Amino acid sequence: APCNMKKGGRTPEQARMAPIVKPIRPTNWQLQERGRAFPPNYLHETWRDWLYWDVELEA
Repeated sequence: APCNMKKGGRTPEQARMAPIVKPIRPTNWQLQERGRAFPPNYLHETWRDWLYWDVELEA
């Protein structure tokens, strides 16, 4: 992408670049709405080995 070529290994300040849209801190309401929109019981394939067990763990 052209912006990657312009920036290269420099910081945005060194490359004299600024974000097109200023970042904002989301409100609690916005975070809750995004969470509700996320698919329930969704587990990305790459996490299955780390977060899923098919047997009960021993105490």
